[in-house]
Amino acid sequence: MELNGWEASAVCAKALTYAATLGVAGGIFFLSHSGNLLHESQRSRIRRLIGALLLAAALASCVRILLSAASMSGELAGMFDSGFARMILSAGEGRATGIRMVGLALAALAILLGSRFRVLALIGAIIASISFAGVGHVRALPADTAPSLRKLRCSPRVSENWRSVSSHCC
Repeated sequence: MELNGWEASAVCAKALTYAATLGVAGGIFFLSHSGNLLHESQRSRIRRLIGALLLAAALASCVRILLSAASMSGELAGMFDSGFARMILSAGEGRATGIRMVGLALAALAILLGSRFRVLALIGAIIASISFAGVGHVRALPADTAPSLRKLRCSPRVSENWRSVSSHCC
């Protein structure tokens, strides 16, 4: 399988989205846990870094959608095709981006309002961090897969093997 320029760009945007979002979450967790041990100049420097990462995560999330649309069409004009954008936004990527934006917005608001809103910043960081699960591979399974897996596990042969495996790992 060959990777074209649009796909490579979309992968880079995804990597930047992951790095910036998880950097925001890590910075917020660090400040909430160890912020009292730092001087004010150090805390404000970390808050500025979190702010820059917030912007980078939001922009990279939006650019990823545009680049995915271009990848689907194979042309620059695909970036501005509302049909492709609608398709991407109605799938798991759109849901994950929306959840991520809500988490980043909460975190940004809490960072702007100060340390009194530390819990709000933590909630925003958690929401932004778990947003990536909205795109996950599990979403690609058909809706009736879970009952099929349950039936498989309940069959005598699989159930017997399942017990022996679960007894070894638990």
